[in-house]
Amino acid sequence: MGNGVAEFTLPCETVNDWTKLFAFHSYPEAGDNPGLAAATLGKVVKEVNKDANFALTEDAKTGETIIDFLTWAPDSDVMEFNVFKYARAANGSGLVALQYAQRFKADDLDVADFRALRQHSVEEMARTDVGPARDYFGGSDAKSQ
Repeated sequence: MGNGVAEFTLPCETVNDWTKLFAFHSYPEAGDNPGLAAATLGKVVKEVNKDANFALTEDAKTGETIIDFLTWAPDSDVMEFNVFKYARAANGSGLVALQYAQRFKADDLDVADFRALRQHSVEEMARTDVGPARDYFGGSDAKSQ
């Protein structure tokens, strides 16, 4: 079984034209290290956009790791802010992730507004339970951390 994704948008948007997106991801072949998966995503972000930056936050108790980053396509005024939370899958094999993403035009948010969006989004993701993603991809009855 390959990677899986379930994407959720605002009612009037689609996965092709969203401004806000929430998703569950499944990575059954990704090992069991959430921190490594988040760091790998950070490296990919930097490869795609050398000017983008990312931050990692690991929960020492659970091993769950959050990565957040802001990126954009060359010559575009549309920015995309993402927050992912990686955790071990319920059955102990592979990983699941939660994702929140928001698109906006560069002129729509000033630096203070973006910092507030980032802080709020990371704090909310830290509080968000990965159980629904584990359940969605089957395995809530298996041992999880």
